[in-house]
This record gives sequence, structure tokens and C-alpha cells, in this order.
Amino acid sequence: MDFMEIIHVIVPIVVGAVIGYCTNFIAIKMLFRPYKEIRIGGKKLPFTPGIIPKNQSRMATAVGRTVSQQLFTSGDLTENLRNGSTLSELSNKITDSIFTSEMTISSISDKDELSQTELGIKISKGLSAKAVKRLSETDMNPIIKPAVREILAEYLKNPMVSMLLNEKLLSAIDEKIEDGLKSYIEKSGQETLEKYISEQMDHIAEKTLKDTVTEFSFDRETISQGVQNMLEKVIDKFAVSVAESIDIQKIVTSKIEAMEVEQLEELLMSIMKNELQAVINLGALLGAIIGVINIFI
Repeated sequence: MDFMEIIHVIVPIVVGAVIGYCTNFIAIKMLFRPYKEIRIGGKKLPFTPGIIPKNQSRMATAVGRTVSQQLFTSGDLTENLRNGSTLSELSNKITDSIFTSEMTISSISDKDELSQTELGIKISKGLSAKAVKRLSETDMNPIIKPAVREILAEYLKNPMVSMLLNEKLLSAIDEKIEDGLKSYIEKSGQETLEKYISEQMDHIAEKTLKDTVTEFSFDRETISQGVQNMLEKVIDKFAVSVAESIDIQKIVTSKIEAMEVEQLEELLMSIMKNELQAVINLGALLGAIIGVINIFI
């Protein structure tokens, strides 16, 4: 086979491969390019803008719908939140933050000083009122009786005193003490408790979280379990409604619609770069095969 015959064989194959490569390369580029429509003499050039820029809104809606209905549903979110390992990991992170945090309880709130004061007053009033109500309804005899007997124990050793302070009289004393205590609690208990609770709240509010848990001798395991129990209750009560209120389709759609075409191209290329390059290479291969076929036609 002489040189011209070799050229006659090679050229169609090379030309077919180059045409196939370039055709697919241009076709893929035209998915994104040009980014905006081009007008000449007031007339829009065909295939401008590229296919994806032209259909970005429709594509965003389709992707959003697919993600929300098949890839990441509200049910998936709820199930993931309820997952034991997720809860455990989250509670451990919160617990770690509590035991290392330099924040004070008062600094966590975004409310101004007046609002914090009003909140503290409401809490101290509410807690003291509940405490007074509970104490007023509590049978104090099991507490008062042994205390009175302990105080009078030395006197009761005297037979004369023991004869005077018989069980009936002691029971009457118990009742009088209980009535007096309850009367004091009803009249002055709330004011006393309210002041004490308010002082303790102010004291605690200015301490860091880690100092607070140390002061009250909370161990890490207790805090972590408490946080996890609280998270479980919150998730069981609110997870479904919160998850359903999150419009995943709308979020995904708006994100894609808001992206610049250059960003969208970069995103898709980062995901499908190898696959798109394979399409270009396949174009070259098909072009070469067509070149071979042309030799025999």
C-alpha cells in the first residue's frame, strides 16, 4: 500500500473523528452558551440563549418537585430527626456546649433588659404562687409531728411533763403549729418565696452555663439524658408539623432560579464532567467509525 492509499484510508477516519468530537463538544457547550439571547437588527438569533439558560425556570421547578417528592421528603426529615443515633449525637453536642460554654443565661436571650426583668417577675410570681398553693394543700402533720416530738424529747423524759403533755395535747399542738404555718404561708409565703426566687434567678442568670451546671452538681450523663428526653418530646410533638411546613420544593426551586447561569454550569459540570466528556469521546469514536464505513462506499 503506497503513501496515497494510506492517506486515503486515514483521512476519512480522522476527519470523521474530528467532526464527531467537535459536534458533540459544541452541542454540550450549547447547553449553556450563550448565556443570554443575541439579537442582530432586532431579530433574535436561533439557539440563543443556550438550552439550560432558556429553560432555567422550568428546570428549577422540575428539580424542586423531584427532590421534594422522591429524594428528600418531609417524612424523611421527620424520620431522620427521630433516629436514635441522630438524637444521641445532637444531645451530646448540646451537652458539650453546656459544659464548655462561657455564655451566661441572660446573654442567650436577645430581649432587652426591661423585657428580661418583666420575664423574671412573671416567672418568680408564677412559681411562688404554685409553691404556696401546693404547701397550703399539703398535709404537714407527718413533718411537724416528729419534729415536735424531737424538740420535746428531753422534757417528755420527766414523768410529770409526760403526764401533762399526753398524746391528745401533743396532737392539738401539732394541729396549731400546722394551722399557724399554713396561715403564714397564705399571708406572707408568696412574697417571701417570690423575693427568694427572683434573687436566685438573677444570681443564676449572670453565671456561665458551665459554672451553673457545676454549682448544682449536674453530671454530664444526667444533662445529656435530660437533653435527649427533651428533644424526643419536642420532636414527637412538633416534628411532623414543622417538617410539613418546610416547602422543600419551593426552597430548591428558588435556589436554582436565583443562580447565575455560570454558577449553574459550574455546578452541573462538577457533577457530570466525566460523563459529558465520555459523550464527546463517543462522538469522536462514532465519527471515526463512519469514516471507516465511507472508505468502503
